[in-house]
Amino acid sequence: MPADLRRALAAAPAARTQWASLTPAARRDWTHWIASGKKAETRGRRIATACDMLASSKRRACCFDRSGIYSKVLAAPEAAG
Repeated sequence: MPADLRRALAAAPAARTQWASLTPAARRDWTHWIASGKKAETRGRRIATACDMLASSKRRACCFDRSGIYSKVLAAPEAAG
């Protein structure tokens, strides 16, 4: 977990409780969504948003597209034609 996210969760008990209940895949999605911000300001905003969403019992990042982070080799093979 990134240090800035760890600090933010430490300061938000409700968000920390929800984080602790998440699956490893959900935690990875939140972390990738936060880290995918290119600017420090974006990352800070995403951390604040994540804490708010987690504190309100959200389990998944609302706007994170998982399709780009997993390898395409895990796809089903195509039929020989």
